Amino acid sequence: MARSKPCFGDGHFNLGWMPMKLARFQYDAPNSLGEAFSILQQLGRSATVLAGGTDLVPMMKTRKSQPNHLINIKGIKELHGLKSQDGFLCIGALTTMRQIEKSEILSDQYPILQKLPPVWPTSK
Repeated sequence: MARSKPCFGDGHFNLGWMPMKLARFQYDAPNSLGEAFSILQQLGRSATVLAGGTDLVPMMKTRKSQPNHLINIKGIKELHGLKSQDGFLCIGALTTMRQIEKSEILSDQYPILQKLPPVWPTSK
């Protein structure tokens, strides 16, 4: 199992108007869903799940969010990618929009989905 390690928030961040430091927190990076569920079960509501950090990290920098424990799920392979299973399209929670856009599964098995107008900005 991934070992928890303390993070002291010693890094300074300049947000343009004032430098900020992250508050102290514990950090885990499980490698499987089983590990993640086990950690979440142990920690309960004191844990915060981190996937990409686009929303959470800026809130931590400004102290709008001060989690005691972060669980980084980015390394859990089961949450990445697309697959067709039992006639259903399964899109992992950490699959990027680019991966969806370029997916061979979509073009081969679900071509109607690629003909729909995009719901995210594209680079043309």
